[in-house]
Amino acid sequence: MVWVIVGGFLWALGLACGAAPLDIGIFQRFGENLEQATVQAVGEQPLTVVTSEQRQFQTRRLKIQTTRVPLTTPMPWSRVMVSAHRSFEDAQGVARTLAHLNPAIVRPQRWQVWVMRQATPPTPAQAQLVTQLQQNYPTARVESGLQTEEVVLDLNQQYRARQVTIQAPNNRVKFGTRLYGGNLRLMPNSYGTYSVINRVDLQTYLRGVVPYEIAPVAPYQAIKAQAVVARTFALRNLKRFSFDGYDLCATANCQVYKGLSGVTALTDKAVASTQGQVLTYQGELVDALYTSANGGTSARYSDLWLGRERPYLQAKPESLRPPNLGRLDQEANLKRLLGYRQDFNESGSPAFRWVRTYSSAKLVASLQENLPTLGLALPDLTTVTGLKVAERSTSGRVLRLAVQTNRGELTLSKDMILSAINQLPSTLFYVESAGDKGFRLVGGGWGHGLGLSQYGSYGLAKRGWDYQRILGFYFPQTNLSRWAS
Repeated sequence: MVWVIVGGFLWALGLACGAAPLDIGIFQRFGENLEQATVQAVGEQPLTVVTSEQRQFQTRRLKIQTTRVPLTTPMPWSRVMVSAHRSFEDAQGVARTLAHLNPAIVRPQRWQVWVMRQATPPTPAQAQLVTQLQQNYPTARVESGLQTEEVVLDLNQQYRARQVTIQAPNNRVKFGTRLYGGNLRLMPNSYGTYSVINRVDLQTYLRGVVPYEIAPVAPYQAIKAQAVVARTFALRNLKRFSFDGYDLCATANCQVYKGLSGVTALTDKAVASTQGQVLTYQGELVDALYTSANGGTSARYSDLWLGRERPYLQAKPESLRPPNLGRLDQEANLKRLLGYRQDFNESGSPAFRWVRTYSSAKLVASLQENLPTLGLALPDLTTVTGLKVAERSTSGRVLRLAVQTNRGELTLSKDMILSAINQLPSTLFYVESAGDKGFRLVGGGWGHGLGLSQYGSYGLAKRGWDYQRILGFYFPQTNLSRWAS
């Protein structure tokens, strides 16, 4: 590998990451509600449709409907669900500790970790494993059922199929109202429905990501920084949805991707001008995390999720002239930080500072809605009488939030706090009484607070920083490397 200095960054030429096209799940549960969709050709030539039943035909317009068909022989299934999470990163942390059990990371609603998946009714071995797992994962349980029907695809009311590939000769195809590059495929997933998958090259994928992950009206150097981070994120997170047969989803659980319908000249220029550029640390792609705003201070990986620290994801002030506040795990210092509104990279952004008020009834409704999806349940929960920060990290993030209820004390940890309490922007907050209205949460930032702050990159770009310097600020100790496409 050859290293050169360009623009203050150490560049690695020829980083081998592969050049295979990406498989993006643009519709993750097609058929859940017996949907229908229309696929249309773009240009003069028709689409070529190939089914798993070895049928092939051409058409300019393909209407796809889903229908349920009874199985001749019902099929039992069972599995051990270990834990459920708001983020892939947390689920991945659990899966790594259970590598000997061949875990699967899936997303039926929340991210979940499954082990011991079987086409049988529940077994004693599964029950025994759950008993062992519950020592570290209290939510572990056996899930089972009997599949009595399957969802199949109806094509133009002429053919039925269980898997379909749609090839566009000019690599342009419309699914519904959106235009996509590449080709499409529909295949069964793990939830009894279908994944609609867009197979597309990396640069075309990024053209459909960058306009939606950062506003096209952002400063150009901030858009270029976003393009590099989005490319790095995609390459590092390939196979995030491998259990369902594709690489990445098209939502904020991966990166927002909406095809070519919303591309702009400026975002296209940023993607093209940074082609092949990625961030690396010690020769490996970095965990290129980004969020709307860090709230005045970035976080460490362990402030939110399980797993080892990333040396380049540091808790540091989101300011070129930070006030001397001391340790932010001290409540008084954290309150002082959140009282500042000027001289931060994110100052003036709508995500920089916020206040949320929660009545007891609103908190109860939120907990009742969200706790079951995390594998928890509090029957007969009727009242929340107290909220208290029990532990805070040195970046100011809440590590443990104690919730006093009529059923006793419930402790929410790290990212679970955002899973359990609706409309809470981040874990960078403090709690104060709102009198009869309940509890007032005063905070800053929007999202997990790790890595690139998009609004912060706006501020730095407006100060004249180029994208390389912006990336160096948010990912210290990393190198800007050339990906060999």
